[in-house]
Amino acid sequence: MERNLGRAFICGLCSMLLFGVAFAQDPPPPPAFGVCEGLQSASPGLFGLCVAVCGAHDCEPDFAQMNPFANCTPADAGLIDIYNDLKQTGDPDMPCVPVGPCPCFTQEQIDNFPTPYQQCNIDVNIGGDIVTNIIVEQFDTGAQASIGDTTPPSCAFGEDGEFVFLSTSLQQALACRDSLIITIEANVAQCTLFQDNRP
Repeated sequence: MERNLGRAFICGLCSMLLFGVAFAQDPPPPPAFGVCEGLQSASPGLFGLCVAVCGAHDCEPDFAQMNPFANCTPADAGLIDIYNDLKQTGDPDMPCVPVGPCPCFTQEQIDNFPTPYQQCNIDVNIGGDIVTNIIVEQFDTGAQASIGDTTPPSCAFGEDGEFVFLSTSLQQALACRDSLIITIEANVAQCTLFQDNRP
């Protein structure tokens, strides 16, 4: 009886140890990050870079402020460059970043913003940053390109609660600004609050 209990105890202990070793060797896979999920089988490194960039884009802007994205932490645009260097034939572009001169949004996305706009600001000085932005009245969509004392410059885009906020080169930020100004000027009658501080 005692011998059988001893064997049972040893077998149970061995099972626990083996389970512990197996658990240590096979940790659960990281949770898929929505748009990055399809990259788990892509070229090595792309999934992690996607999670780093697209995770940083998941930003909670404060539309009660003149600059809704002031408290957002920008993703490093350099990670997108690394992603593109690692990308092989058949791999997709970074899912949450538009392709083009402005990495935050395309002109088509900005053109599809619903109107009327809550605010349209062109080159308004906010806390030392020169900001060009559109904020729509529904408060669930916003777009912004920031140029000025920000180092590096930045741009932001949001729609239906999904936000992109990137540190950019000055050239990229200017491209974002131009897209916004085109849309503001085409829809200026739709701006509830319009400010234009261009020289």
